[in-house]
Amino acid sequence: MTQDMQEYRAIRNGAAVVDFSASGKLRLSGENAIPFLNGLVSNEVRSLSPGAGTLVAFPNLHGKLIALARVYQDDDSLLLEMDGISREKIGRNLSRFVPAGKFFVEDLSEDYGLLGVEGPQAESGVAALGVTLSGGQDYRHEKLVIDSLEVRATVHR
Repeated sequence: MTQDMQEYRAIRNGAAVVDFSASGKLRLSGENAIPFLNGLVSNEVRSLSPGAGTLVAFPNLHGKLIALARVYQDDDSLLLEMDGISREKIGRNLSRFVPAGKFFVEDLSEDYGLLGVEGPQAESGVAALGVTLSGGQDYRHEKLVIDSLEVRATVHR
């Protein structure tokens, strides 16, 4: 059996770790970060509480899709995760409004990795590491410490 087939079976029947580090990761912070982003994307981010998140679409002026992203409400900022190709376009678009908007955009893409545990046994596999996420809603996230390394664990199905 080839390694590709082994990986395919692991993700379909068990659990597998997938490296998504090439994804774009942005942080929006400041007084107007939440209202600004709320007016720019398809889903409401204003009502998110710390630890919650949602999937959003960035439409253009004609309503056509520019990018999809996951938005996570942190204690004092919003964290955005998107595909690596959209990162530059969305980051550049958001940064245009920084001087007048009382918010800041920080590109975290090169500073943080992103690993996914995927498959039907992913939750129990992560639990075996001692990681349990509270609550049952999708896009929830928590800061955790695993083996003295600070990580952010997120859940989306």
